[in-house]
Amino acid sequence: AGSMDRSSPVLVHNSSGQTPISIAMEEFRSSGCGCHSRSSHASVSQRSRSFQILAILVKVLFYGTENYYKESCSLVHACVSLHRRNIRLDPAFIRQVIHTYPGEVKLMDVQGSYPLHIEASIPVEKMALLDSPHSCVDPSAHERSSILRLLLEMYPEATSTRNEFGEFPLGLMIQNGRVWGHTMALALRSFPEALHWCQRLDDNLLPNILEKAGRECGSNTLFVLLCNWPGIAPFARESPTTAAMTTTT
Repeated sequence: AGSMDRSSPVLVHNSSGQTPISIAMEEFRSSGCGCHSRSSHASVSQRSRSFQILAILVKVLFYGTENYYKESCSLVHACVSLHRRNIRLDPAFIRQVIHTYPGEVKLMDVQGSYPLHIEASIPVEKMALLDSPHSCVDPSAHERSSILRLLLEMYPEATSTRNEFGEFPLGLMIQNGRVWGHTMALALRSFPEALHWCQRLDDNLLPNILEKAGRECGSNTLFVLLCNWPGIAPFARESPTTAAMTTTT
């Protein structure tokens, strides 16, 4: 895990109140990195330079000047974690990092969390605060909510892993107020058993969840949920509905 030092030179303010990382972030945006900018005339080399400078500063900030260059220091982990320390990165930058280093979405931190766990733990009410301004033809590139879906699509296998706190990504999504949508459906379809471990799941929501799972995740997902849910399992195994599922799936 990173150990960000508040005395880091990356956080020192100049006379205009800017820090090195905020200046690098502004240069990244103005160069059109991370999206198709309407106004950028930056060359490919300028965009690459802006990205690399910002990437180095992010790693220095998260891991420290003595460790940032080590191979074990994941840039993806740093990007999805810095919001916990009140550092806001443009989601367009995070997206570019994930596409540049796709193998890092499969790396765990010392607490057994994949980047998906970390991103799923962001409270829904904080999401808008992590969005960034844009002059881009694809505004969603600058919305933090798009990062969770990207991580899910790139490594859905992470949904089947509990971290050292016993948390699945799906449970973290529910606990932190994520609403039902494509991302939630994808997480449930990838590993439906995780729903059984949700500590704060209101039993009154169960019929709605099962209905949405059957409609949007497919009969296989619904069958797994029914056959493994405590209290429902005996009925599910004898139900004509589930019997029909087994013959049609």
